[in-house]
Amino acid sequence: MHQVDGYKVTCLFNNVETRIIDFEQLFKKWNIPKTHIAYPLIGGM
Repeated sequence: MHQVDGYKVTCLFNNVETRIIDFEQLFKKWNIPKTHIAYPLIGGM
């Protein structure tokens, strides 16, 4: 991990490629129900 800004993580890979992973978008796509164990991770999204 190179940088973390909220739910966005910037990663630098061993092939010198940089990618931004937006976990907020990913969690919304997954549509996690309130009863799921991972729900506290998404907080106030």
